[in-house]
Amino acid sequence: MVLENYPEYTPENAQIYIAGSFNNWQAADEAYRLTKDDQGRYTIDLDFDSTIEFKFTRGKWEEVECTIGGHYKANRVLMAKQHEATFSVQAWLDLEKKLGKRVLIKVTDIPENTPHDASIYIAGSFNGWQPAQPEYRLIPQADGSYELLLPPGTQQFKYKFNRGNWNSVEGRSNGRAMSNRSYDARHNEHTTLTHTIESWEDLDGNTMTPFLFTLTLSAFQGILLIIFIFSLQANNREANYYLLILLGSISLSMLFKVGSSYRNVFQLFPQIHFLPEIFLLIAGPLFYFYIHKLVLYQKKQFSLLHYIPFGLHLFVFCILLLFDSNTLINSIRDEEYQWLYHLLSLAALASNLFYFLRSRKIINHAIHLQEHTLSFEFNLSYLKKIAWFYAASLLMWAFTAMLSVINLLLFNKPHFIVEYGFDSIWLMGSSVTYILGYYAMAQPEILKFSEKVEDTPTAHPVSSNDHGVPTHYMDSLKALMEKEKAFNNPKLTLSELAKMMGTNTHTLSKVINEGYQKNFYDYVNDYRVKAFIESVSNDTNHEYTYLQHAYQVGFNSKASFNRAFKKSTQKTPSEYFDKKGAVVF
Repeated sequence: MVLENYPEYTPENAQIYIAGSFNNWQAADEAYRLTKDDQGRYTIDLDFDSTIEFKFTRGKWEEVECTIGGHYKANRVLMAKQHEATFSVQAWLDLEKKLGKRVLIKVTDIPENTPHDASIYIAGSFNGWQPAQPEYRLIPQADGSYELLLPPGTQQFKYKFNRGNWNSVEGRSNGRAMSNRSYDARHNEHTTLTHTIESWEDLDGNTMTPFLFTLTLSAFQGILLIIFIFSLQANNREANYYLLILLGSISLSMLFKVGSSYRNVFQLFPQIHFLPEIFLLIAGPLFYFYIHKLVLYQKKQFSLLHYIPFGLHLFVFCILLLFDSNTLINSIRDEEYQWLYHLLSLAALASNLFYFLRSRKIINHAIHLQEHTLSFEFNLSYLKKIAWFYAASLLMWAFTAMLSVINLLLFNKPHFIVEYGFDSIWLMGSSVTYILGYYAMAQPEILKFSEKVEDTPTAHPVSSNDHGVPTHYMDSLKALMEKEKAFNNPKLTLSELAKMMGTNTHTLSKVINEGYQKNFYDYVNDYRVKAFIESVSNDTNHEYTYLQHAYQVGFNSKASFNRAFKKSTQKTPSEYFDKKGAVVF
C-alpha cells in the first residue's frame, strides 16, 4: 500500500497509521504504521485473506483523514490480495478545522486532442500567474479526473488552466481566448470547483471557425463594395464618400476582431485587442453624415467635434504602442486594462446610439417630405432595413453590456451568455455589408442617387371659406396633367412641375394641398392609376403585362405601383380587372 499524496500542511515528521477492521480500529497501532521513503511517500506491506475497511490517521481519531472542509469521510475498502494499491489523503480533521475553508480544484474532462503525457497546471492571482509551478500541477485521479487542493487562505482569486506555459493555455470551445476564471470562497458554501476544459489555444486557437469566417467574409464584402461604389458615376458623390469611409471602418473593425482572436497575431501585436472598438466609435457619425448628405437638400457644415471620441481613443491607442509586447500581454491576461476595454465598448455604444437616433429622425423626416415633393418613392427601403439591423445590434449590445455589468458586480466572474452575447453583436454588425452587398447587386441604382428630397415648406389647409387658391393655377395644373401628361415622367418632382407652371414650389404645394386636399405624391399617382386603368382596358389583345403598363404611365417600381393602386381603388389590379383581362406580372 502506498500513500502517494497527502495535504502539504501535513507536519514534516508526522507518523501515519492505518486503522480498520483488521485491528479493531486502533488509531495508533505500531504494527500498521506507514514508513516514509526518500520520495516522501508513505508505504506499508499488507497481506490479508479477506476484504478490509480502514482509514488513515496520524495516531488519534481527532487526527483522522477527512474531506475538504473537515467533513466526515466514508471508510476505505481494500480487496483481498490487492497489490500495489495507491491512495491519497485530502485533509486531516484537526488541521482542516484550524485552517477553515479550503478550495479543491477538480477537472473532470479535458479535450480529446490533449497529449497523453501532458501535465495540467493551474495559474492565477494566488501564484503570480506562473504557468508551470510544480506545486500547482493537478494530480491525475483513478477516474480520469485531475485534482489540486489550493493552499490555505486562497479565498478570492482568478485563474486559468495550462499545460506548462502560456502558449498552451485553455480556450473556449471554438479555440479562441477565454476570460479568466474567477472564484470567491467567502460567498460560497461549496469549496470544490469542478471544471471542464473545452480546448487548448495552441491546438485549436488558430483554426477558422464559422464566427471568424463570417466576420472575414463581411470585411472582404465591404472592401469589394468600396471598389464598386468608387467606380460609380453618380451625382451624389459626397454622400458616397461618407459611405466609403463607413464601409472601410466596418471592414477594419471586422479584420481587427478576427486578428485579435488568433493567438499568434495577438502575441505578435497585443495592441490589436483594443482596435475593433476604436473603429466602431467612428461608425455612428459616418452613418449619420451619410444619411444627411443622401436625403436632405440643404447644405450643412459638419463640425470636427463629432470625431473627438474617436480621436481621444486613437490617442490612447498610440500610447499603448509604446508598451513592451510581453508586458502588455501579461497586463491584458491579468485584466489590468479591462476597465479601458469596457470604457471603449461603452463609449462606442453611447456614440452609436446617439447617432442612430439622429439618423433615424432624418430618415423619417425624408419619408414625410417625399410625399410632398416627389411623385415617386425615393429608394429609402434599404436604408430603413439597415437602420433596423442597426437598432437590433444596438439593443443586443445594450442588453449584453447590462448583463456584463450585473455579472461583474454580483458574481465577479465571466459568464458564457455575456461572451456569446458580444459575439452575436459582431455577427449582427457584420450584416450591414451583407445587406448593402445584396442591394448593390440586385438594385445597383440605389447607390446612384441623382435626386434629393427637397425640404419645401408645405402649406396647411385653410378654412373652408378662405381657400385662396387662384383658379388659373388649378386650370394650368390640370392642363399639364391631362393634356401634356406630365405624370408620365417617372422622376417628376414638385420643383420640376412648378417650373413647368411658371410658379414656385410653395404656391404649387398650396394649390395641390388646398385645392385637391392631397399631397403631391398622391395627386400625381392618382393620375397614373387612372392612366393605367385606361391603358389596360385598351389593351384588348393583352400584349403587355400589368407591370409594363405601370411603367408606361410613370411608375418606377412594382411596389410603389401596387401601393398607389390599392390606395386609389381599394383593390389590387387583379381584383379590379376581370381575371381574363391583361396578362399579370
